[in-house]
Amino acid sequence: MTMEEARRFGRLVLTCSITASLLMLVALFVSSQIVSAHRPWFNLEGSQNPAEPYVLKDVTVSQVVYGGISEPGRVDYYLLTATEAFAADIQIVVPDVAKCAVFRPSFVIAGPGLDITGPLPKAIKFPEEWSSNSDIGWTIVKGDEWGLFFEPFTRSTYATSPRFVETLVGGDYLIAVVEPEGDAGTYGLALGGSERFGGDPDFLSLIGSIDSCEPPTIVASPAATPST
Repeated sequence: MTMEEARRFGRLVLTCSITASLLMLVALFVSSQIVSAHRPWFNLEGSQNPAEPYVLKDVTVSQVVYGGISEPGRVDYYLLTATEAFAADIQIVVPDVAKCAVFRPSFVIAGPGLDITGPLPKAIKFPEEWSSNSDIGWTIVKGDEWGLFFEPFTRSTYATSPRFVETLVGGDYLIAVVEPEGDAGTYGLALGGSERFGGDPDFLSLIGSIDSCEPPTIVASPAATPST
């Protein structure tokens, strides 16, 4: 090989290497943007005080908030606010792995316009102003009939709880996620809606602990005193 041929070959190898690197970067960018269309968020610190719930933003957008329950009696509280009537579609997803095989949390949604469907689990407590408001009802969503869902972008399978599907009148709604049997595991609180880009930019680095059913260990925060 002559010197000129060697230089040409070197330029060709360099061009191919740069092209491959650019294609990999584009693929990673597109993949992260597609995942972000589901608006993934994380509540790894927990929100165990009903007076200071995790605030769900823009209820018209499809999103999922990932969290975990690491000890019996823990409840995570979420606040959903709507200025007008809207169609709610809510469910729990749990990683379909051996460590989470028996972890099946239920959830309660409470707020205006809901009928009371049964006694609250003992661990759930409402702020006093909610407990004394006769306009507040609640629906308990639980059941043994869980489905399965395959997420193609992370290539993970999740067990899916029964869904809460109802048109709500609007206002403030508390959602409480609880595991009545005291089992530990990770979950996602999923809300249906329109698909838009967004979510936690650290999704790819955080989702591993969720998918492997590794709940964070958190010291329980003080809850609001229930009314009698």
